[in-house]
Amino acid sequence: MPHDDPLSNFGALRRAFECTDAVLQPLDAAMVVPPLDLVWLGVGMDGHVASIFPSVDPARDAETGVIAVTPDPLPPEAPVPRLSLSLETMAAADHLVLLIRGDAKRRALDAALAGGTLPVARLLRAARGAVTIFWSA
Repeated sequence: MPHDDPLSNFGALRRAFECTDAVLQPLDAAMVVPPLDLVWLGVGMDGHVASIFPSVDPARDAETGVIAVTPDPLPPEAPVPRLSLSLETMAAADHLVLLIRGDAKRRALDAALAGGTLPVARLLRAARGAVTIFWSA
């Protein structure tokens, strides 16, 4: 996806940081990802994190680095394939921060904390570092 596409997360980050000295590098499916200090994520109402939707094969959780994912069905608000960090790569971070807003997303978190197969549940089980969860109504 072109970085000037309104759906491009990289493009949004580039616009947000354009007046700083930040160096941004877009994801590439062949990219080697160094160990991460911090992964900051939102959680979707369906329990997805970082474009890892419930329809993404859980067998891919063991992959490392950047993975190509195509949600099925495609979300109507962003009907495009994506690149994402794998759950394994995110779980290996020194610290995971989950930011959750609203009751529907809180229910997804509660379901994840009780176990299950939602992507956020798989991520929390695999997390090797500290986990901090922020929730607001």
